[in-house]
Amino acid sequence: SKWSELEQQVVGTVRRGIIGPSVRHGDVIEIG
Repeated sequence: SKWSELEQQVVGTVRRGIIGPSVRHGDVIEIG
């Protein structure tokens, strides 16, 4: 349970790190 919460936080952070810069550059990326 605790691990799942931590994993979700990490995945969310990584996803924002990938999508954030891409959106600023006007790239379209589909994840999942």
